[in-house]
Amino acid sequence: MTFPSALRWTRPAGVPSPRSPGPPADRADARLLLGWLAGLTVSEILLLVSVPAAAAGFAILGLVLCLRTALDNRAPAVRLPAVLAAVAVVRLVCVAVPGAGLPPLSRAAVIAVPVLVAVLLAARGRPAEWRLLRPGPGGWGVQGLVVLAGLPLGGLVALAAPDAVPAATGLALPAAAVLAAAAVIPEELLYRGLLVPASVSVLGRAGVAVATAGYAAGFAGWASIPVLGVAVATGLVLGWLRDRTGSTVGVVGARMVAAVLALLGAATLHS
Repeated sequence: MTFPSALRWTRPAGVPSPRSPGPPADRADARLLLGWLAGLTVSEILLLVSVPAAAAGFAILGLVLCLRTALDNRAPAVRLPAVLAAVAVVRLVCVAVPGAGLPPLSRAAVIAVPVLVAVLLAARGRPAEWRLLRPGPGGWGVQGLVVLAGLPLGGLVALAAPDAVPAATGLALPAAAVLAAAAVIPEELLYRGLLVPASVSVLGRAGVAVATAGYAAGFAGWASIPVLGVAVATGLVLGWLRDRTGSTVGVVGARMVAAVLALLGAATLHS
């Protein structure tokens, strides 16, 4: 299979056309998805005013979605609330772990453990086509090409949003790779691995934009237009590639490359 054909979008079985309203259950899932995005955005904006208020917002959102998951009597493969609840819980964890007083690597490691637990719980019973650590129809070659997207993304972060990169003075390549892995892999498995296909299964192609908005909302607390713009660009590019190739392997690699480049660039600038 050639690379262009591997990127050709094909609608998975059971996914309604974005031009049709779909059955009532799909409309309910669409309302749930958009309501979650609104609640998530409000909680992220509260970070600019009060961290405890924002944490309370994430906690309430996660609790409501966990209850919705428990009351959902459909097959686990179509339980959208579980994925959305995982995002809210992860944001709560990120807010709860202090940013000051912990080295970047230690903080990333502390956050990575509960994020991975949330991802594993949300991923239970997922459809087989939601490939997380397996290549898509195009095979490993296509995933390797997707990794190359990390080169321009890393440069974009270093140039347009250096404030979003942790202080990393004197950081060597191995340490940068470990820090990138601890921060990137759980995040990519959640946002691109689960949130993108969950959103696409409800809204079709528009689901990539909604998943991107949910990812970019996590950067609202920076109160920086460049940082938010880079987050949107990253979410759209990697979300599109994840949807087209049917796997998270390549986008994880791309984010790893981008993160290492941005970290090393920040270390060079701060030295």
